[in-house]
Amino acid sequence: MAQTVKPHEPKTKSFDLLSGHSIPAIGLGTWKSGSQAVNSVFTAIVEVTNSITYCDNFLRSLYNSFMNFI
Repeated sequence: MAQTVKPHEPKTKSFDLLSGHSIPAIGLGTWKSGSQAVNSVFTAIVEVTNSITYCDNFLRSLYNSFMNFI
């Protein structure tokens, strides 16, 4: 009878959380992206902030118009 040999599986490094769970340590490869990734993230943050500010201003003006109507 032939033996089955399992391929070598290296142990995945993981981080232990305070909750007692652990998560695998993975990398997304963005460390080689340099300033392009930094600029992309910065632009995304600015766009989201501008959108939130626009929505906030719109809702405030809508509320004020409603209150003036009453």
